[in-house]
Parts: sequence; structure tokens; C-alpha cells
Amino acid sequence: LYPQESIKTSLVDYDIQSTRRDGIEVPKTKEIIEKLDKFRTEGSGKALSASAIKKYCHCPLQFYLEIVEELRIEEDVKEYMDDITYGNIVHAVAEKLYKKLDGIEITAQVLDNMKNDTAMLSKEIIMAVNEHYNKLGKNNDTELYGEAKVLAEIMLYSITELLEQEKQFAPIIFKSAEEKMVGRYRISPDLEINIKLFIDRVDTAMVND
Repeated sequence: LYPQESIKTSLVDYDIQSTRRDGIEVPKTKEIIEKLDKFRTEGSGKALSASAIKKYCHCPLQFYLEIVEELRIEEDVKEYMDDITYGNIVHAVAEKLYKKLDGIEITAQVLDNMKNDTAMLSKEIIMAVNEHYNKLGKNNDTELYGEAKVLAEIMLYSITELLEQEKQFAPIIFKSAEEKMVGRYRISPDLEINIKLFIDRVDTAMVND
């Protein structure tokens, strides 16, 4: 098919092997067992949340490092804002707004005044975005740009709508936010663990007779 004198052929043999990574194992030493036992000892001050249990099911090593040893890895700044971060920011802003009203009667007028103060709401949103998304620390009101700025405007709409919907429950008195509760949960006849949860908000309803 082709002139033999103009084409040279050669056979090359490569020894290619896949890179193998051995799994990471943590031996259950006496010290580690003692730390784990605290999660099932009543009054120890150690309890598991739903997210901690989910973390154990997903990756026991991550559970050990973050929950048992309490190691925290600083998250990098993401190029986009995911749903969890967005929700955390709106939650943080709403919590901060209600803490400003701690102990006073929250009427529909109070909620209207807060809803109409868009300058204050925008500043709270900017500081929350900079803290939870841009990782600039607390109370940083550096101006937002690009996607963050657009999402902040959407958050402003979400929060004003939240305050509008809250009017149907007024008057109320804000009591607390992120209230921690700890209890016991029996997994099996011979295993009971400490469980913790947080109540987003506790209010006292002003019921008229």
C-alpha cells in the first residue's frame, strides 16, 4: 500500500500502572474509645447532631477528624454561591434582625418599619455575604460586585417578603434564637447516645382574649 523505503515503523512498549492509594485507617486506641464514649455518656457535654450522624454515614474518617477530634478545615472562597450558603446568609440576617427586637413587643407596625428600612437591610445582607461567602470576617460592609451583588438584591426581596408574612403572627415577643436542646436517643437495646438540636426561634404569642 505504501513504499517500504519511505516509512519506518516501530513498536513501543510502555509499562503503565495505575496509582494506588491505600485507605487511611485510624486505630481505635484507648484514648479514642474514651472520646467516643463521651457521646453516649449522659451529662458529658458531648452530643451528636443530625449533620454529625450524616457525616458519619458518608465518611467515618471525616466524622472522626471533625466531630471527635474537632479539627476544622478552613473553606476556600467559592467561585459561585451554592444553595446552602445562600440559605445560611438569609438565616443569619433574619436572626440578627430579630435579636435587635429582643424583649419588645413586635407588632405589624414594627415589622413594616423594619421592612421599609431597605438601607439597613441591605447593609446587614452585605455584611452577611462578606462573612459567609467572601470570608472577610464579621461586620465587613465592603461593596459587593458581580454575582454576589445580584444575589444580595434577591436576598433583600426574600427578607422583605419574610417580614411581610410575619405580620400575620403579630403581635409577638421574641425570646431566643438558635436555642440548644440536648436529649437521649436509644439506637439499640444496649446503646443510647446524646443527641442535640437547635430551635431556630422561640417567640411568645400575644393572644387577645
